[in-house]
Amino acid sequence: MEAILGILVALALSAMSVGGLLTWSAQGAASVKNAVAAGQQRQINKAAEQYIKDFGATLIQTATAGAPLIITPAMLRNSGYLQQGVADTNAFRQSWVLQVKQPSPGQLQAIVTSENGDAIEAKQLVQVAAQTGAQGGFIPYTRQMGDATMDGNTAVGTYGGWRVAMAGWRNPGSGHLASLLSFGGAAGGGNGYLYRVSVPNRPDLNTMQTALGMGGNDINNAGTISGNRARFGGRIATNGLNPDDMPAGWAGGVRTGDVYAGGTIAAGNGGATPAGMNVNGDMWADRLTFNTSASCSWNQITVRDNNQAFVCNRTGQWVPISNLVGNLTTTGQYAGYYNGWGVTPPSCGPGGSAWFSITPVTTAVEFANHNPPISGAVYQMGWNGSQWVLQIFDVLADGNRTRINDELGLQADIRVGCSFGNGA
Repeated sequence: MEAILGILVALALSAMSVGGLLTWSAQGAASVKNAVAAGQQRQINKAAEQYIKDFGATLIQTATAGAPLIITPAMLRNSGYLQQGVADTNAFRQSWVLQVKQPSPGQLQAIVTSENGDAIEAKQLVQVAAQTGAQGGFIPYTRQMGDATMDGNTAVGTYGGWRVAMAGWRNPGSGHLASLLSFGGAAGGGNGYLYRVSVPNRPDLNTMQTALGMGGNDINNAGTISGNRARFGGRIATNGLNPDDMPAGWAGGVRTGDVYAGGTIAAGNGGATPAGMNVNGDMWADRLTFNTSASCSWNQITVRDNNQAFVCNRTGQWVPISNLVGNLTTTGQYAGYYNGWGVTPPSCGPGGSAWFSITPVTTAVEFANHNPPISGAVYQMGWNGSQWVLQIFDVLADGNRTRINDELGLQADIRVGCSFGNGA
């Protein structure tokens, strides 16, 4: 009977392994297919860009702002821009086309799209575009990946780097690939788009050439903003704080945490500085008064009552600094202690309390081989009347988590010391 059960278990494990292998194999095949499609798209993009650069003057004579000119891979091959071995279709049986328009005199816009064939799944669309690079993109499905801004009428670039409305272009529909091209030459220095991602050797595509008006909208998640001057019409906040989080009656300005200045920080009106501090550490104020019998806020401090210094504690009470003598000391460290070994508590003196800590340093490797199996271990400290005693228990995997004295030779490091309280 045991032999039959063993065979059944082996068959089940084999089936699981085969299922995992098939899943891995399918994923691997999809990854290869994505890489092949992306590599071909990069080749088409490169050939198309050079073609437009060299024939820009001719294209300007025929391209319009209406229906785009269609240039096929065969035309690129016949002109010597695409290698003969590059197929007209990609790994998804979709045909490549280059589309060119002239929205305004002397300015060409161009995209590469794939048409017909098998619609590509949403996940693979993203992967192919990412491997194609900054120019790569796709025609998404409606609300793809839960994004309400995505639909089959707008081409989207890698990581959302660019968007092109497909109205006026030959739209292949959702599940197809797209590329937004940039080029120089007779048609001008670019295609009129401001790119959201870096394009090699084309810093102009990431450069504004006029003032940027946001129309009252926000700019979110910026990194470092560099410039010559800044002017704001309202309040400023840093570190994720609320700019409107100001005390009642304050006009506002800056809401922040720490301020670190290389000069002087001062407060006043009309050029006066009744309070301030300079880079040398000098502080001044016309007056500075606290009432030590009143409640306070954490970390306030003043000097009153016969030059005694006070600090505000966590409960809102003023405490003399002379009371703040609290500390935590370590008086002994013991390595490699086994179950049942003792440690003598330290003598801490007046106001001190002895403490200990236990750090396990070995992990049992025979848990599963123990009979019954062991599910874990518990470390704690006992007391025999004169010493702390390390207690290590093995926890049985018997459904009741029964503890037994350690049989695996587990060890722990012990630290002991003294703690002293204070009024803060």
